[in-house]
Amino acid sequence: MSAVRWITWASCLWAGLAAAAAPDPLTNEPLTIEAAVTEANRSAPQLQARLAAADSANAEAVAAGRLPAPEIIAGVENLPVNGPDAWSVDRDFMTMRKVGVMQSFGNAHRRSAERSMAQARAVAALTEAAQTRLDVSLSTAQAWIAVLTTEQAVQALAALQPNYELQVTLARNALANGRAASAELLEAQSSAAELADRLLVAHQQALAARAGLARWIGTLAARPLAPPPSFEVLPASASSLQAGVHRHAELRAFDARVAEAKAAIAVATADRRPDWSSEVSYGQRGPGYSNMVSVEVRVSLPLFAASRADPVIAARRATVRQLEADRQAAFRMHTAELAATLADWQAGRDRVALYEQQRLPLARARSAAALAGLAAGTTDASTALSVLGDQLNLELSFAEIYGSYGRAWAYLNFLSTGSNAP
Repeated sequence: MSAVRWITWASCLWAGLAAAAAPDPLTNEPLTIEAAVTEANRSAPQLQARLAAADSANAEAVAAGRLPAPEIIAGVENLPVNGPDAWSVDRDFMTMRKVGVMQSFGNAHRRSAERSMAQARAVAALTEAAQTRLDVSLSTAQAWIAVLTTEQAVQALAALQPNYELQVTLARNALANGRAASAELLEAQSSAAELADRLLVAHQQALAARAGLARWIGTLAARPLAPPPSFEVLPASASSLQAGVHRHAELRAFDARVAEAKAAIAVATADRRPDWSSEVSYGQRGPGYSNMVSVEVRVSLPLFAASRADPVIAARRATVRQLEADRQAAFRMHTAELAATLADWQAGRDRVALYEQQRLPLARARSAAALAGLAAGTTDASTALSVLGDQLNLELSFAEIYGSYGRAWAYLNFLSTGSNAP
């Protein structure tokens, strides 16, 4: 099977698979990058897992710091086990049937600290969900851009095929007329075969990019792509993006975890304070004896704090220091990554403009002139092939630069959106 027929067959296969997997009659509507991100956020299982974790943490925060459930007390006190009154519950004056209720009261500082820790844990779960939403959005946008750029590369290479075929035809005619050697025809045929090979690779990369997009949006990845957004437009100025690094979702998640760790210090510190409980019971004695009411208060003695509570407090403080240091490292990393991405975006914007306005038009004009010269006999085959090769390399280079430019835009765009997430 020839390369061109293989490409045609693979294209038909992909179209058939796309049609078979069509989720609804609107499958052929162009897929925008915004629609892809929206669908990914709606259906991504990892995001659903984070949102479920946030729901769980919010529900637990409602019950945090509450008093434990009261306990019912029932039994018999001072029951004789020998003598004439053995096992009697109403003949001995000390024996009584007892029923009561007991309530434990943890110290108020612990209950308050537990509420604060549960609330901090709920906030941390929400920030982690926001971070996951950002990751899903960014990954989906970059997968969409990968499909765009790989398919653009396929189109660019396919557009060059007629030029290479014309080169082969002209070389064959020149050989037949005695104006060229057989080596020139072989060189033209070799270059055409190389183009076909690159086209096969580009097509395979386009199919792989579609599969990567399908990971995030399922069968909707089979839709044709809408025109890309303007990569020249950022959601905010470069200075605003740099000033807002501290609002990035990952850093806000660190802030929430630091708050949770500090609340854990308060819980551990509260263990140095006593807890207490109260019990009220009613005792029924035998006929002729008075029934009794008992009231008891129990207070714990938090002794040996140096070996019990203090090591736990020290461990919690060390955890806070660790998280604060990790947060500072993450802040520096985000600052550097943002600066580098801004530089990539600015360079990509300028290079894309240069390619679109000068380099590609000039390369295409040179190729047309070289082929015309070859047909007229004023240009030799090697020169024409060199000019076509230059255009081929420029087309592929442009696709790579455009993809890098788009990925930088996606990072800056969705990073800014994610920094405002709850």
